Amino acid sequence: MQRRRFEMLLAGFAFTFMGDAGLAVPPPEILDAMESGLDDALKIGGDSDKYPNGAGSSRAATAFTSHRVALVSQVPNSAFPSGSSGANEVWGYVSPGGREYGILGMRRGTGFVDITDPANPVIVGDIAGNVNTIWRDMATYGEYAYIVTDGSGIGMQVVDLTDIDNGNVSLATTMTQSGFSRAHNVFVNAESGYAYAVGGNLAGGGIIVIDVNVPSSPQIVATWNRSSVHDIFVHTFQQGNNAGREIAFCFAGSRGLKIVDVTDKSNIFLVSTYHYPNRSYCHQGWLSENEKQLYVNDEGDELSGNVETTTTYIINVRSLTDPSLSATFTNGQPSVDHNLVLRNGYVFEANYSSGLRIYDATDPNLQTVTEVGYFDTYPAHNSPGYSGAWGVFAEFPSGLVVVSDQSSGLFVLDPSQAVGNVGGGGDDIPTTSTWGVVVLCLLFLVVGSVLYDRLRSAGRHALDSTH
Repeated sequence: MQRRRFEMLLAGFAFTFMGDAGLAVPPPEILDAMESGLDDALKIGGDSDKYPNGAGSSRAATAFTSHRVALVSQVPNSAFPSGSSGANEVWGYVSPGGREYGILGMRRGTGFVDITDPANPVIVGDIAGNVNTIWRDMATYGEYAYIVTDGSGIGMQVVDLTDIDNGNVSLATTMTQSGFSRAHNVFVNAESGYAYAVGGNLAGGGIIVIDVNVPSSPQIVATWNRSSVHDIFVHTFQQGNNAGREIAFCFAGSRGLKIVDVTDKSNIFLVSTYHYPNRSYCHQGWLSENEKQLYVNDEGDELSGNVETTTTYIINVRSLTDPSLSATFTNGQPSVDHNLVLRNGYVFEANYSSGLRIYDATDPNLQTVTEVGYFDTYPAHNSPGYSGAWGVFAEFPSGLVVVSDQSSGLFVLDPSQAVGNVGGGGDDIPTTSTWGVVVLCLLFLVVGSVLYDRLRSAGRHALDSTH
């Protein structure tokens, strides 16, 4: 035991020196081998010292493969009162009091989880969904949440979150205006106070515009039926030639990307249609903070064989009438990419069987988009298919991320090791000079261990000579 403590002390000193020098660490496979030899002495990959007594400790993360993303806690589907057998989408909410909540869609309902103390999550609400369905989606505005599902007859559930900090979540009403009974997705543009439901029973599966400026009393005010839409991202432009325009980026499956102007609810019109190379099923996407690039995932290109590895498309939307492909990126995995979000130049992408993947997209010229961290919520395999991580939410002030996994429920993750190092270069191989320091530190560890043995032996010899 004393020897192990001595080795840990030497290792900590060595790698603290490396960190202070601002040098890159070895590739993950080298660190994994070192971790195996030193047990829990070195914290790497999904391990973190930030939550030493909670689920974020190294021993709690051993069931999952990860790199620079730490497991803080996990809430399985079975923990929810509805006893749901499968999860789907995830979202988040921050109360006026500053408390943070994960919202988990499930086959039979929607769960609300207080993650303010992330190592000890608490389920504070469970809204029954009244139908067993694999697809459920949600968004928030003000102190209300809006839930839709593909299950016919539900409409849009309006959930009151005004007393959530006291553990009270309730269903305020169910909106069924104009015969609205189902939708595949819903998105709220907080800049305008309008929600947009798509893939539903109205407007031919197109856009249903819902005024939520009075959050407790949503009202349908317009529809657009030129194309069915699978998912949607809506933004009010703040700068440039498009300043003041409210634009809907519609991900329309086999029909590609539809860019729609929804500024005037009485005159919604199609701006352009774009088909990117290797398109199979344009699934979902997110606009960059600078309003110039749209990051798009395709749910069918890997399975159809159009591409060999997980591929995300970056589309230049500086000109809304003439979008073009700027670049694509991949991490080399074969899994299917699903829902993604952006925060501070980083792409957080839930990629089914390979889990959460985080990419540094801060290069303004998009010459490099590098994977800087991951947490695989589905360790069985990374093959193409629809099992594993479904969604991700990354807008919490704390920097925490929540991910939903269909079979494993809600994950609360700490990505600070990945996103807190903007110029870290991802998983790039260290330079020769860095490897010199690595070797020096390893030698220091070995020599120190040998020295410890000799000192201990000398101490025993001196003790024996006194008897």
